[in-house]
Amino acid sequence: GDLNCNGIDPPKFPTDAQRGLAPPAGEPNLAVGAVDLVVLATIDALRADSLTPRLMPNYCAVGSLGITFERAYSNGTRTAITLPLAQKNYRDGVPLATRLFNAGIKTTAVIADSGLEGTAAIATTYELVVKPDHGRWQGLQATEAALRAIDEAGNNRHFLWIHLYDAHTPD
Repeated sequence: GDLNCNGIDPPKFPTDAQRGLAPPAGEPNLAVGAVDLVVLATIDALRADSLTPRLMPNYCAVGSLGITFERAYSNGTRTAITLPLAQKNYRDGVPLATRLFNAGIKTTAVIADSGLEGTAAIATTYELVVKPDHGRWQGLQATEAALRAIDEAGNNRHFLWIHLYDAHTPD
């Protein structure tokens, strides 16, 4: 039935396109350890209709090299709810960073807002959290911090999550 209350019953056997999955890309059967760096970039308060090559050419160019989730929906209206749940497979699940760390993968979170709601719930799960001492970083400052963290990880397998704040309204 209509599990998300949008008035539409999902198909019994949805296709990848109906699930919002992009066409397969790359090699799905990589050897263990073949991927040494994964970067997850999120932008607080970004409207999907602004993510276009005309408005954000560099972000779209870099994004085209990876996977784009075209039908990703917020699981809440507040960052304090949304971001911690985005890091878990269910409310009481083991956070992604914890699972990766337990598998020997270095984990870093770069958060551009020192007072970001939900940071406390997320920060305890990452090996390293980098954020400003106060206020917010612009995207360039956060990106520079993320690149430093990647360099510092060296040849270690590494998951880096960068959360940018530029699209959000000022306080």
